[in-house]
Amino acid sequence: QRFPADLNGTGDPYLVSLDGLQPGQAYRYQAYARNQVGETLSAMGKLSIGDDSSPWWVETDSDGWVRDSWMGSFLPTESGWLFHARLGWTYAQQDEVGGLWIWLKEEGWLWSRADLFPFLYSNDRGNWLYLLPERSDALFYDYATETVR
Repeated sequence: QRFPADLNGTGDPYLVSLDGLQPGQAYRYQAYARNQVGETLSAMGKLSIGDDSSPWWVETDSDGWVRDSWMGSFLPTESGWLFHARLGWTYAQQDEVGGLWIWLKEEGWLWSRADLFPFLYSNDRGNWLYLLPERSDALFYDYATETVR
């Protein structure tokens, strides 16, 4: 099935929105261009849709907590909110590159992944933070301001 590009100036000519794609399925796609001379096809691409039923964490204990994960201990909820042992209530959303976007009321959006944690990138501030150990009263070391807070 072909989906023509929007070339009338009302949108992105290289963007196509598709409804009804199924989690866990793979789809093939190919771009094409047609003019008075003929038609040219791009190389075939593949789009894999992730399985929405599996959470980004591995598994929970019998009490519902995730322990010993790369980002510490937390209690997840079905809505995406979780209670983190160090950060408190936060919203977490996995990205396409194995990272995790974490929203904190006081900090806004932070990003990290398993090989970087406890370093977190602050989207609002545009710099890196370090999550201090539990024995510290402060939560973060801010590399830009060289302060703890």
